[in-house]
Amino acid sequence: MCKPVLSTSTPSTPYEAWANGYKDNLFNRWKTLFQIAVSRHMPSRRHSNSSILYLSSTKLVKFGRTVHLSEASAILFLACFAPNVPVPRLHCAFRDDKKGVTYIVMERIDGRPLSDSWHEASRDEKDRLLTQLRDIFEELRALKKLSGKGIADGAVCAADGGKLHDHRIWNAAGEKGLGPFPNEAAFNLFLRNGVSNIDSIADQGSQAEIQKLIEMHTASEKGNIGTVFTHGDVSLSNILVKEGKVVGIVDWEMSGWYPRYWEYTTAINTHYIKGWREEIGKFLDEWPQEKEMDDLWRKHYCDGP
Repeated sequence: MCKPVLSTSTPSTPYEAWANGYKDNLFNRWKTLFQIAVSRHMPSRRHSNSSILYLSSTKLVKFGRTVHLSEASAILFLACFAPNVPVPRLHCAFRDDKKGVTYIVMERIDGRPLSDSWHEASRDEKDRLLTQLRDIFEELRALKKLSGKGIADGAVCAADGGKLHDHRIWNAAGEKGLGPFPNEAAFNLFLRNGVSNIDSIADQGSQAEIQKLIEMHTASEKGNIGTVFTHGDVSLSNILVKEGKVVGIVDWEMSGWYPRYWEYTTAINTHYIKGWREEIGKFLDEWPQEKEMDDLWRKHYCDGP
């Protein structure tokens, strides 16, 4: 069942707790903005359009123009329906439409990024962590979409049924937000910028590879048995550990319902610490053909790593 923080009232179902869990009210908005104003001296992590500010030893706020409520929705969804997936506890989330800024206040998990200690760990310690990660990601794969949200089984979308966010992919409007898509075929067509045949490809040197990509996408669509919930950015820095235990999986901003291979193909290209790629297949199912397909897509259409 859901953690009590998810709703100010007692929910009758997990779905109600998820849907009402942002705790967006004037008091929480004022409190968050005040805490940010008086905590600027606290340690923080800053990116071009977003920041993570540590409000205390147990709480942080993630905010900025590239932060989205879909991340808060994913955290709530997992807290309700995947109790063994260690996500931060959500305190509140809201968007300031005038500023175009979203704020997510959440638990600051007591743990170190695995990137800090991976090379120090023994083989046995690594294997124990990988076993924990496999259990966590198997629980993610077992999640079902909620009929109350009206999300189709094959849909490619965020946890709440809305847009996905991926820093490598831009939509036609020049914004980093994509979908939602009714199925994998629509998602793949978007990934190819709407290219359904090579007649529109002027570069003859690219035609053969793009034709192969189209054929591989089509084969994947025919074998698709539904989408699965996916973190989308599995790197050592997003895995928190303490005393040999995985205590947190963080940064759910790129999560959502994706084809089954997506977790593996994104993870294999997310973190370049020496030796890490060889470990990924120990906690995620490997998809070698889909990896080749993804490599072709990255070569011709992808904006990032």
